[in-house]
Amino acid sequence: VIKARKTSRDFYDKPISIQRLSDILFGSFGLIHGEWNELESSGLKIAGVRKATPASGGLHVEEAYITVFRVEGLPSGIYYYRPQDHKLNLLKLGDFEEEIIALNNNQFFQRGMAFGVYLTARLDKYSWKYQHSRTYRVMLLDMGHVSQTFILTATAAGFNTWITGVFKDTETESFLGIDGYQESVMLYVGAGHGSGAAFPP
Repeated sequence: VIKARKTSRDFYDKPISIQRLSDILFGSFGLIHGEWNELESSGLKIAGVRKATPASGGLHVEEAYITVFRVEGLPSGIYYYRPQDHKLNLLKLGDFEEEIIALNNNQFFQRGMAFGVYLTARLDKYSWKYQHSRTYRVMLLDMGHVSQTFILTATAAGFNTWITGVFKDTETESFLGIDGYQESVMLYVGAGHGSGAAFPP
């Protein structure tokens, strides 16, 4: 899987199944370990959750906003992923592919992906636990960890992946309905069927 993973910029405009999307979201952002029982049994307060990705303090400050383009059985639109019960909350319906390409600084080679994910960071969670400026460095590491988990999970599921940190921050945050202060957009990752080419034709 590690060897197969590479950034792709040539997608086939082909749908994936809703089950595949579900599997990728659960493996990337879900509570795959269940309850963090070892803390409670040791008399410690549960202040975090356990996912597949390491996270400072177990806080897992990432939030996942799913941009659905080509998923069988799921209308195109923007969804928020709820890890606590592995569900999607619909934020808005519609074909937003071209608008998202524009938000992502006109990186046209994402066209044809099955879906993408805007990864945001809940900065208010960090400031609650870590009250110093170095926290920002930790947040960047955490976001890198979770994005790599997504990319490897999607690769293992047989899809090509793409990642970018280039987008219009304020416009993207407005599009997602977040304030940019308590919660800020950090990365965009996506997956779908494609040639695997590193650059578009």
